[in-house]
This record gives sequence, C-alpha cells and structure tokens, in this order.
Amino acid sequence: MSTTVNVILTKDIQGVGKAGQEKNVRLGFARNFLLPNALALLSTKANLLQITAIKKREEKRRQEEKDAALANRAKVHELVINFEEKTHDNGKLYGSVSAQDILDKLIQKTGLTFDKKAVQLVDPIREVGQVTVSVVLHADVEPASVVVDVVSAS
Repeated sequence: MSTTVNVILTKDIQGVGKAGQEKNVRLGFARNFLLPNALALLSTKANLLQITAIKKREEKRRQEEKDAALANRAKVHELVINFEEKTHDNGKLYGSVSAQDILDKLIQKTGLTFDKKAVQLVDPIREVGQVTVSVVLHADVEPASVVVDVVSAS
C-alpha cells in the first residue's frame, strides 16, 4: 500500500508549494488536512484540466487588469490637481492636504476608481506650492506622476 499520494494544490501552502503545482505528499497529510480544507485536489486528469483552465482564466484576468492600469496611467500621468487652502501670512497652511484629499480630487477629476493607498505621499502637504506625487495603479505598471498645486485662498 502506498504511503504517498499525488495532489494538485489549490492554494499556496508555505513549505509545501504554490497553487496549481502537483505534489507528492503523505497520504495522512492529504486525507486529514489538504483535502478536507480544500487546499488540494487528488491528481486526476479531470482535476488537472480543471486547474489548467483556472490558471488560464486567472492569467487572462491579471493581463486585463494590467492593460486597464496602463490605459488609466495615460489619463492620470502629469495631471494637475489644484487646492485652494487658507494660509498664514508666511505661506503655511492652517491644515494640510493629505493623500486622501488628493485621492478624492483624482476620483472627482478622472471618474476612475483607485485603491485607497494608491497615492504615495510621505507627509501631508503643509505649505503653498507645487508637489509631484506618485500614483500607483498596478504592481506591474510604472506609477503615474501627478502635480498637486496648493495656492492660498484669499
């Protein structure tokens, strides 16, 4: 009787392998942990075909997301966003312009949706002037540069 069995992993498992890989594991590990928790399927022709189809769909979805991010980058890159804020006499703002403020204006100006952490701003803007800010649209796409122009409200 065999003490090992071939399985196809459905999710990444640290120390075992990545989703879609075919692995030879101990029978008890497969029967008591992997299969009941839907972390793997028995390695059969039907299951191999099913996993291959899932991989192809996932790869197509990732490529479509990347293509959309590239198209959106063209719309956002070198866009100028204006803020009119109350200031002290020395040009310092009473408040600040945060990444969320910039994100809200970006959404309003472009009509696109962004991840809430897309705007890469280390510290809030606290004085009048222009600042170039990076906007990350996708992990595999170069960030877009957006110019934030803060002027004093009279």
